[in-house]
Amino acid sequence: MPAVAQLAALLGNVTAKGVLNRAHAYKASVASNVAAGRDPDHGVNMGLYGYPLLMAADILALDTDEVPVGADQAQHLEIAVDLAHQFARTYRPVCCTSRGRSSASGPPPCQASTAAR
Repeated sequence: MPAVAQLAALLGNVTAKGVLNRAHAYKASVASNVAAGRDPDHGVNMGLYGYPLLMAADILALDTDEVPVGADQAQHLEIAVDLAHQFARTYRPVCCTSRGRSSASGPPPCQASTAAR
């Protein structure tokens, strides 16, 4: 879906590195590298690092209110909500929201549902 890729690129340009640094998978990789005496980012690729952006873009582009996620991805949902709120605060004056929602209160809360594995 082109909208997901486009939104992921846009979010990647406005998301602070610190937001992605807090992802559990990234922090675990850094800790493993430090413990092994390697550069903290050794072997960390943009697929791992940027996955929360892609997930956020997927959720936001589809404008969904319920997202089935496993327990290991609940943090990515939290990051998606944070990115949506940040985007709304920053760009509210120049864009409108979908489905007739008022952007005055920011995006609606997402409901996580645990997916069966």
